[in-house]
Amino acid sequence: VPFSQDPAKAALNFPYPYPNTPEGYEQAGAELRAPLPMTEANVEQGKVIYEKFCVHCHGPKGEGDGSVVKNGGYPVPPSYTKADPPG
Repeated sequence: VPFSQDPAKAALNFPYPYPNTPEGYEQAGAELRAPLPMTEANVEQGKVIYEKFCVHCHGPKGEGDGSVVKNGGYPVPPSYTKADPPG
């Protein structure tokens, strides 16, 4: 995966190596750490990335109600606002 100078930012492009199961969610929750420090600049950049790549499916608030879902043809993605993983 190409990246520009920062391996920590490149880590954001790799899929998580956990199964899509409740056990995988638990393991990921216990083991994963944010690759970047929580700074105002990183949060703002995250918003830019979300608006560019995620909002279309996940919606503006992460509720799985993006425009491609509302307009049909695509399954509802996971909600980022619910405490319980799908399953």
